[in-house]
Amino acid sequence: MGDFRHQWRVFLIGLGFLSVSCSPFTSKKPPVVLIALESFSEQDFLCADSRRLETLPHLQEVCDEFIRFTHAYAPSSMTQANISSLFTGLDIPEHGVTNNGASGISARLQTLGEQALNLKMRTGFFSGGVPVLNKFGVSQGFEEFNEAFWGEDSRFFRPFAETTRRAIRWLDEEVKGRSFFLTLYAPDLLYKNRVTKDGLDNERPMGRLSEVQEIHETIDSLIFQLKKRGRWKNIHFVVLGLGGPVDSLNPFNPLSSQYLHVPLQIKLSQNVKSNLENLNTEMVSFARVGQWLHKLLSHKPSQGDLVFSPDREDRWITQKNSWLKWMQLSNQTTFGIRKRQYLFAQNHGLQVYDTFFDKNEFEPLAKEEARRLLVKFDIAAKMKSFFPQFCHKSFGVDCPDRRLDSQKLDQLSQLVTWNKRGEGSELDNDDFDQKIRSANRAQQEILLSWLAYEALSNKQWTTLFEVGKKTKRSAWTLLAQANLREPPRFDSGGCLKYFVEEKKDMASFYKHCQNPGLRKVVHGISMLKAKKRPLDGFWAQVDAIRNRRRALNLNLNMLFINDVKRPFDFAPSLSELYFFLPENADYLHLIEMNES
Repeated sequence: MGDFRHQWRVFLIGLGFLSVSCSPFTSKKPPVVLIALESFSEQDFLCADSRRLETLPHLQEVCDEFIRFTHAYAPSSMTQANISSLFTGLDIPEHGVTNNGASGISARLQTLGEQALNLKMRTGFFSGGVPVLNKFGVSQGFEEFNEAFWGEDSRFFRPFAETTRRAIRWLDEEVKGRSFFLTLYAPDLLYKNRVTKDGLDNERPMGRLSEVQEIHETIDSLIFQLKKRGRWKNIHFVVLGLGGPVDSLNPFNPLSSQYLHVPLQIKLSQNVKSNLENLNTEMVSFARVGQWLHKLLSHKPSQGDLVFSPDREDRWITQKNSWLKWMQLSNQTTFGIRKRQYLFAQNHGLQVYDTFFDKNEFEPLAKEEARRLLVKFDIAAKMKSFFPQFCHKSFGVDCPDRRLDSQKLDQLSQLVTWNKRGEGSELDNDDFDQKIRSANRAQQEILLSWLAYEALSNKQWTTLFEVGKKTKRSAWTLLAQANLREPPRFDSGGCLKYFVEEKKDMASFYKHCQNPGLRKVVHGISMLKAKKRPLDGFWAQVDAIRNRRRALNLNLNMLFINDVKRPFDFAPSLSELYFFLPENADYLHLIEMNES
């Protein structure tokens, strides 16, 4: 009988251990939350403003738990290049991603998401919008990749607070008590002049300060939600900026600290002992942060302390920025390496900046001092070892023409100014005419396309005619003549024949016009005129026109940092132009031309 009781006791204890070991709430691998914030500058770090913390009790309570790294540098102003370094633990020359757009992380490289999934952690990536999209390749390894783009209420982004709410719902419904790796991407600060509200649903004054406040409030709320679920203590929590405000980007030195010096704060699980705090004053690259995150994911408490090797004294931080080339302002890619307080940048020559004396690196050192440092650190050889395409006369390789097109930069800044001029305001014809006379058509297609759009939006038909004549875009001139009640001065065929025909022959139109968007619009308008319900394809085309215009406006507002559609052709499409024919005035409101 005693043996039976002993066996029964052993069985019950074993069953208890089995139930505990299978419980998702007893996972010994701490979860990881990574928050990547666009346009978040170093001075915006959490807990920077004591007055702001008075309204953020949960963040205030945990401020002392964060390790703040004071010298973290993004490798580029291009979001996808930065996230690629973060997710692979590699520098730009190694992972090869330099721009925003279609080219993303290679499938041969292991990302943080893939590593976490291999470690049997639940994985989720919640993106607030472009340019961090599924197609970019960052979704590798994530079970849940949730993004805001095109299909979701015709929006290009969703606020960080909403993105976070969806992530919390995912934790509750899918993850429950298991270990997880969660990434939140917030592009909110790219979207300027956005109305934000406080906790009482009152609107704040518009501006960056209000938007930063909303970011901090969302993080405060996220901390509360994690505490409420008993997850905060046993979690690694990382907050990282991806670059400063867009208007702080210096085109004459796109590697400057003013933009690329970013905040980095890490809170470790309370069960993990580490030497990470001893490294907080080192210069830290995104590749280095990525390597830390890879180690955080794989570390087990049973392995003892989480120890990170300090950087070697001779370690260099590499930077590579294709912003000027991507903006078509220069054929230049800027290469740079950082050592101690110095930035060595191949930017209109090999220049040296001293962050100690010039925090934002506006002015390079004088030639004599620069030459001394270039020789002391053997910079040309270092550059060549990091960047094979680096060119310098000492290697017998002449650099290509790297001159910055300052005229084009000035005109692009004018476009941005015009785009922000305010709803209902107009440009006068003298301003238009001056721009037309000074523009070189071969070099200023972006400017002329934008002028055509401005003329169309403001119904300045004479200006549209002049721009159309200069660019030889007969669609613009024909539309202008129609609104000026003038006979067409150009031969028109194909789709454009339908613009000028007094009697609209649909059979002839379908025979000669193969533009699918215009065909949908023409058919839809004809159905509306016949007081019939147009097909769904018509409404889809109306949405496409509106979305494209909003995307291009967003690109301008963000100086093309945000990649939505390339190339940047601001010219109105045939479908847009058709709505502006005098006979279609009653239907013009459908495309909401001035919607921002």
